Amino acid sequence: MDVNIKESFQRAIKNGTGEAILILNKFPDENLDNIINEACMRNLAYDPQCEGTRSEYLIEIISHAKNKTQIIKNISSGLCASKDDNWDTHQLIELSKHLALAGNEKAKQSLYDRYKKNLNPEFDFVETEALVEVDGFDGLCFSMKVIGEYLESTPDFWVDDILLSCFKENFPTFKLEKHIREVASSNKYIKTYLASEDVKNWFDNSDKTIKSNGKTDYSYKHVAELIRTGKRLPITVGKRMSPEDIAKLANDFEQNNNTEIEESYLRAFAYAKYSGNIKHVASFLYSNNERKSHYAVSILSKIQDDSIRLIIDNTSIKFLKDKIRLLVSNYRKRDIKLLLDICEKTQDEDEIHSFVSDVITVFENNKIEKPSVLLDKIYRINNCSLCRESMVEILISSNDLSEGILEELLFDSDLDIRKLAINYRKEHSN
Repeated sequence: MDVNIKESFQRAIKNGTGEAILILNKFPDENLDNIINEACMRNLAYDPQCEGTRSEYLIEIISHAKNKTQIIKNISSGLCASKDDNWDTHQLIELSKHLALAGNEKAKQSLYDRYKKNLNPEFDFVETEALVEVDGFDGLCFSMKVIGEYLESTPDFWVDDILLSCFKENFPTFKLEKHIREVASSNKYIKTYLASEDVKNWFDNSDKTIKSNGKTDYSYKHVAELIRTGKRLPITVGKRMSPEDIAKLANDFEQNNNTEIEESYLRAFAYAKYSGNIKHVASFLYSNNERKSHYAVSILSKIQDDSIRLIIDNTSIKFLKDKIRLLVSNYRKRDIKLLLDICEKTQDEDEIHSFVSDVITVFENNKIEKPSVLLDKIYRINNCSLCRESMVEILISSNDLSEGILEELLFDSDLDIRKLAINYRKEHSN
């Protein structure tokens, strides 16, 4: 096998780009099954909580595998053996769900088998509504029975209403309460499930909108007292304060001599328009405390000032690497070279994600002549589909999307990115 093809495919499937599918189409004789299998058994997304499981993308990739039957078997057996409640298990559940919906009975059985194992003390309890989506009311009843039985031995287990909400969304005309009461009359575990607090509330409020009338005090007096007494503030507190109160708090900050509450002051201004002495905030850029430095960058990113520009022009790439957002309100055309230089020196996965996120913020707030000069490079190293979507939107709005990247976007792991690409191609087909 060509090493370059293997490496390119491995990088593409990890990042979730359409290049992986294009490689499979272009090199049909290459056997990449080991890499495909690994991507199915382990969730490779940078942030699975935000990005999801990429299951539709992986199902499409499996269809190109040399021995797709074996990979599908591995998914089913892997799910049944998976003991932990983690993102790998949830990906196996999603893959099995898609296979079951396509008619694969073994995949469907593996969903039932793993859900039943929630009662096995050697297995974590993994919550999923997959059986509801696959098997409708039968899947719902099975899931309710398992939860009800689990509650018998673990009464403190918290039950939410996700199964019922999922069923109602997928089968809106089904008389759910009537049928559930019927099956509950002859099954004690379903009765136990229905007796849990959130489930009872769901039936009481499923057609109602509940509104909260609670208000939080964001006055200068209250926030200043929280800071003085060392209480933790919401990160968005500054957004909710009036300009007059922000000015008062800024004055307190600049007069403060207690280093222990400096971070709280900076945190309070992180999402506010700071109206005090910029140089005082800028001094924290050099702090050894990463949080203080981070909040200082956030504050200064919203201010256009020559003193900030002076810092950008007279400090090293190493210093600016985690302070790119200083460019948000102080960007100059020549800064594209600075960003390219920083890009070359960014290798670590977390550093890459932070760098890409910061560049997107800068580009979204400035008119960039040819964003592709940097974004095309970032596209290849980026490991997050959410960031990739933002980059694509910038390239499209600047009419600077290359044909090569567009071709990949049509097969991206993120279905919203595929839609962007399809719409862009339609608009530019004439």
